[in-house]
Amino acid sequence: MEYGISTSCFYPELTENSVLNLAEHGIKTIELFLNTYRETKPDFSKKMKRYLTEYQMKAISVHPFTSGYESMLFFSEYPGRFEDGLEHYRQLYFDFMHEIGAKILVLHGCIDHISMEKNRYYERFAKMRDFCKREGIILAQENVAPFKSHSVSFIRDMKTYLHGEVEFVLDIKQAVRAGEDPFEMMEVMGENIVHTHISDHTKEKDCLPIGEGDFDFAKYFKKLQKYSFSGAAVIELYRSNFGQIEQLYRAYRQLELLF
Repeated sequence: MEYGISTSCFYPELTENSVLNLAEHGIKTIELFLNTYRETKPDFSKKMKRYLTEYQMKAISVHPFTSGYESMLFFSEYPGRFEDGLEHYRQLYFDFMHEIGAKILVLHGCIDHISMEKNRYYERFAKMRDFCKREGIILAQENVAPFKSHSVSFIRDMKTYLHGEVEFVLDIKQAVRAGEDPFEMMEVMGENIVHTHISDHTKEKDCLPIGEGDFDFAKYFKKLQKYSFSGAAVIELYRSNFGQIEQLYRAYRQLELLF
């Protein structure tokens, strides 16, 4: 198991500046949260590769800035848009991921209020997963509060319907926001968890630096090991949820004590 920090913690700071900040603080494992089209171009991917090589860093995953479009691209009634959506994602992200060596592409999926029968969702995901797999990319479904993937029951049914042919990103804060128990979500995802977004929380706040809430991370990581988790636990916070950048690095040092 590895641990690191997502560049999303610095938003709206430019992604390249976020990577350099992480590098300067000795962070070796990161998630790249891309924020605009120019960051999917060859010049940018080459720059990211240069930074990663120079500072001996590893980008585990890529979080697409187009997550909000996934309902329209992949989960509408229009079949041609689905096919074009696959090609759109291939052009945007696959070459970038191959250049920097990232394997996991994070998927939010379909927003909750759009009407779509669950099994159709799962079938669409399976086609997307196969498309990504052929390109050497792991498409991983994240549990996200405003999306269909927010609930334990949806994730359980997804895993069952797809006969375990699915990968998941477990996000602690998103489980809390959806009123779900992160440990129950972990139990349902089980051995299919390939990545996790971590943050602390209290009863009043659901997205805090590690050590500023009361979540039991020792228990969390112990249970992850039960499922033979070998991915990365990446701190993912919103910039508005901490005051000073040093809080982010204190959170990282808390992780060092747990590993």
